[in-house]
Amino acid sequence: MYGGAAARSESSGAADAANRFTFELAALISKGTGSDGFVCSPVSAWLPLTALANATDESALDEMLRALRADGGASIESLNYAAGRMQQYIAENCGNSLRIANALFIDKKVTARADFLLLFEKAYSGNILSIDFASPDAVQTVNAWASEHTRGLIPSIVQHFDKSTAAAIGNAIYFSSSWANKFTARRTVEDTFHAPDGESRAMFMNRSGEMPYFEDELMQAVSLPFSDGTHMLVLLPKENSAELLLSRMDDAYFGAIIKETGRQLGELFLPRFKVESGTIDLAQPLISMGVPLFDESRAALSGLIEEPLPVWLGQAVQKAYIDVDENGATAASVTIMAAITGAAIPKEPVKPPFNMRCDKPFLFVIYKEIPEDGPLALFIGMVMKP
Repeated sequence: MYGGAAARSESSGAADAANRFTFELAALISKGTGSDGFVCSPVSAWLPLTALANATDESALDEMLRALRADGGASIESLNYAAGRMQQYIAENCGNSLRIANALFIDKKVTARADFLLLFEKAYSGNILSIDFASPDAVQTVNAWASEHTRGLIPSIVQHFDKSTAAAIGNAIYFSSSWANKFTARRTVEDTFHAPDGESRAMFMNRSGEMPYFEDELMQAVSLPFSDGTHMLVLLPKENSAELLLSRMDDAYFGAIIKETGRQLGELFLPRFKVESGTIDLAQPLISMGVPLFDESRAALSGLIEEPLPVWLGQAVQKAYIDVDENGATAASVTIMAAITGAAIPKEPVKPPFNMRCDKPFLFVIYKEIPEDGPLALFIGMVMKP
């Protein structure tokens, strides 16, 4: 289910599906965050779910493709191909600035399907680890993996596993890079940030000159390049809230912003900020997007283990972190999904200077341009109070 000419030809559609999934899940996660802001990595959920789609029984596969927003014609083979190519490109071109790790933790009492293991290792560069989920050491092992692959930024992700856990699939993303043009620290000033729950003081970084800029009736946006070629897109709503702007973002709008961004003179005020999520329960947002793997009565993960047991997802959690200052940004995320079993489951014309003052809630997207597939959103967040 990995290669083939058809999969390669559909790969661009699969990449579009990933971004459709990304923005929709981010909007769902943002609901209920209140005045605290949030950070998440929907692609960190998309990768393990796409891998698990290969272990989904035939009756649920079409639902999984729709839930992964690949209902525009992309096949599971093209999703595998897109995931593999994206990870290969990052591994070969991003050095230590951007790293993605996938792992499958298999309980010692069951046997993983050989065809799934082969695909997971080949298409997802996944590591296979044997584990005893009945032992307290299982939590320690998974948390140690999370910490290792986020350089200690996310030291723990799970507190317990159900005693019937047969397997857990994990994804970790680590990003750290300096700005291509660093902010000058002496220009950083303290000023007022207008949060929904009241005003507060924040340290605002300041930059003026020509920058990649976009503006429409809803927002202003600046794309800030990092030294490794990754970018941070900062989106400042005009009249509406940051939450409403996020709800209107989708892959088409995101792609149009990137495409239409042009260099323009202006001034940017951006606060230093650090956002660290608590444990995000992904189950309900994913269920609302149509993921059928949490339904115990269907137990759709029949292709995960050899034993004739019903298998379904009983747990899906994520933690994410970002820290932005004058030098650059560091971000990390870890997603763990646990499967449990039941009994016997060209240059723009010069334009007038702009002024973009991020002194109220704003959004950010860290993305990476993938050759032939376009921009892939890695982290999405909202700063409500820096």
